Amino acid sequence: MTFLNPFVLFGLAAAAIPIILHLIHLRKLRTIEFSTVSFLKELQKTKIRRLKLRQLLLLILRTLLVLLIVLAFARPTLKGTFAGGSRALTTAVLILDDSNSMTAADEEGEYFRQAKDAALGIVNLLEEGDEIYVIPLSASSDEGTRDQAAIRDLAVVRALLKDLQVTSVHRHLDDALRLAARLVSGSRNFNKEVYVISDFQAGIVTPHRTRDQEPADRFEPGVKFFFLPIGKGNIGNFGIASSTIPNSIIEAGKPFTLDLAVGNFSEADARNHLVSVFLNGSRVAQKGLDIPAGQIVHSEFSLVPRTNGFIDGMIELEDDDLPFDNRFYFSLLLPERIRILLVGTDADTRYLSLALAARAGESSMLTVDRVTSDRVTPAILSNRDVVFLTNAGQETATLVDHIAAFVSGGGGLLLFPGPKTSPAAFNKLYARLRLPNLSQIEAKPSGQSVAAFARIEQVELRHPLFEGMFERENSRSAGHDRRSLEAPEIRTLARFVPTATALSVMTLSNGAPFRVIGNDGGLLEASVLVANPDLAPGERLDLLVDFRSLAVGTTIMLRDLRAGWDLLEFRVARTVTDTSAIPTTLSTITPLANPVTTRDFSFDGMTKINGLEYDMQRIDFQVPFGQVERWRFRTNGNAPHPVHIHGASFQVQTRKGGRNQVFAWERGWKDTVLLEDRETVEVLIRFDAYKGIYLMHCHKLEHEDMGMMSNFEVI
Repeated sequence: MTFLNPFVLFGLAAAAIPIILHLIHLRKLRTIEFSTVSFLKELQKTKIRRLKLRQLLLLILRTLLVLLIVLAFARPTLKGTFAGGSRALTTAVLILDDSNSMTAADEEGEYFRQAKDAALGIVNLLEEGDEIYVIPLSASSDEGTRDQAAIRDLAVVRALLKDLQVTSVHRHLDDALRLAARLVSGSRNFNKEVYVISDFQAGIVTPHRTRDQEPADRFEPGVKFFFLPIGKGNIGNFGIASSTIPNSIIEAGKPFTLDLAVGNFSEADARNHLVSVFLNGSRVAQKGLDIPAGQIVHSEFSLVPRTNGFIDGMIELEDDDLPFDNRFYFSLLLPERIRILLVGTDADTRYLSLALAARAGESSMLTVDRVTSDRVTPAILSNRDVVFLTNAGQETATLVDHIAAFVSGGGGLLLFPGPKTSPAAFNKLYARLRLPNLSQIEAKPSGQSVAAFARIEQVELRHPLFEGMFERENSRSAGHDRRSLEAPEIRTLARFVPTATALSVMTLSNGAPFRVIGNDGGLLEASVLVANPDLAPGERLDLLVDFRSLAVGTTIMLRDLRAGWDLLEFRVARTVTDTSAIPTTLSTITPLANPVTTRDFSFDGMTKINGLEYDMQRIDFQVPFGQVERWRFRTNGNAPHPVHIHGASFQVQTRKGGRNQVFAWERGWKDTVLLEDRETVEVLIRFDAYKGIYLMHCHKLEHEDMGMMSNFEVI
């Protein structure tokens, strides 16, 4: 005989309790004789004998009851059967972790093989007639698994376990437990047991899960749980968190940049961990990275494709305990030719033809053809890669339908409004393409001076359109990329109202400087004079503008240079006397210092932070209360990313790459910082107000709506 719960046998000591109570009742009491009752003693002897017999029987029954209860919880099991015997049937649910982490191995072999051996050992303890459910963790959310029937044939269970393989499908343990609760709730067997066999990596457990459970998701009383850990932990694992190519035009024989984020998910720091990049099977770059434990580091690789066409790329990390995530594959398509179609008259396409002719020729990949708008057909469009439309807004509805189908099929479209463009017609025709609305066409009035009209003031030099277009100046000022820019007189311009996805690459302005006195978190230590502050969604500034030197009747426009919007018009109406002055010191700000840890955050594309889309039920990391930390933000494309943090203000320390400086209006206390392409921004932060769960996200509406958010907890 064996016992499934042998430790319960210690409860047999409780059988002594009825005996002790019996002995207490039998203690000898002092006897006092009364003459009036002496004659009754003989009559009572018979009743006393009966009373003692009843007490003895009660003692035996109480003792047996305690013994039977203890033995029932100890669950004695007999090997073999007895004629006419019976036993309670069992329903067992086996939850088997088949995630990729189970491919690790120790001195006892691969984790997944050990897990299957443990499951087979459990099956060998069961008998024919018992019900068994096998739930691979990867299938815990599958509809077929939810409706599976119990298996009563042990041979079938053994065969099923033997055929299980590790998969790359990721599921959480709570999904499997909810499924197990549903399965055992329908069983009529007396014994109900759930076995979880796993290496219990953090990835299978959803921390701080607060999802409301349906009644069917809860385990009924009496269900027993057994957790069987596999392996000894301390797995050395490195993985590729993200790989992106910033906005660039890739051509054969010319370098492009690959941004790579590599994570160290082990408990030890790594030095000189090798990362290799291959193009078409040949190693073209290699680096050794120093990666602290639990951190993600970023590195840039400069790669040169040698041929056009499809290029197969691979990123490879050196071997570790979990090789499944050491390779990352990507593909590039460098077209042999770019077929361009100009749509318009000779006069409309004159300047475009001249500009494209500078690149055309035998060595160029560009081929350029021109047709008028009435000649455009789906057949012509099907043989083109890019369409240039001049005097946009004059097309027929049928042509716009052809263009929309061309764009939805992957074609490129450049629209050039012209003198004949009507904003109303343009917006009506191109509404289905979700283009920014054209608000107006502004033309230079006859006889107006050149100084009275607009010029190009700012250019997004980092955009691929302007790569190599402007000469670099020898000097660099305040970290800016300075290049000589010929700014022609603007005679006619089309003003668009951009959408959230629109990007302005050139801006026009004729503005006066602001005096900034405060930002997100309050007053600066001292005011600063700023010409064109770059402000992202979520950022705030407190500004002073001095109108004292302007004549009565002067009109000043507050303008958003990125969007091209006129926000607010000021009119100098009268002359007044104002002798006030701005204080030299506005506030005192104590700098944060001595961070105890550094956290890296990669804002990837439009949807992910550190490779993860937002999950409302997931806590991504924990921050100790009152502790100064360094947080490092980096973008892997689709910037700008206004990074906003709930629960505390921070101090911006450095900005590397891109604009390459911390601006004057970013000093002091901030809760939002602008992250542009190829920039790395470091801030110091301390949460010392309240503990709890907070949010970090990109404040660009479409990005946060698509999942570029992260929950963290201050503990």
